[in-house]
Amino acid sequence: MLPSSMSHLSSVLEKAIKLIPASYKLSYKPHPGYVANSGIFFNLNISIIHNDLVNVMADFDIAISTNSTSASVDAFQSGLPVIIVYDDSELNLSPLYKQQDV
Repeated sequence: MLPSSMSHLSSVLEKAIKLIPASYKLSYKPHPGYVANSGIFFNLNISIIHNDLVNVMADFDIAISTNSTSASVDAFQSGLPVIIVYDDSELNLSPLYKQQDV
C-alpha cells in the first residue's frame, strides 16, 4: 500500500467520521508486508486488527479500502460492500477499477 494512499485515506476518514453515527466502529487491518504508522489514524478512534483478513471479514458490514491494495477483492468476493478511496494524485491501481458494484 502506498504511503500517500494511507495519508489520503486518513484524511477522508477524518472528514467522514463526523457524518456517521457514533455507534459505528472503525477498524484498520494493515497489509502484512507493510509496517504502517498507526499514528496516521491518531485523530480517529480506530482499532487495529492483526488477524488474517479472511478470518475477520465476517465481523464487518462494509470494507473501505485504498485504491492500491488487492484486499478490496477479498472483501468484494466475500460479499461485503466495498468503498475504494481513490487518491487522484496517484495511478489508480485498484484491481476493482471499473467494477460496477464498487
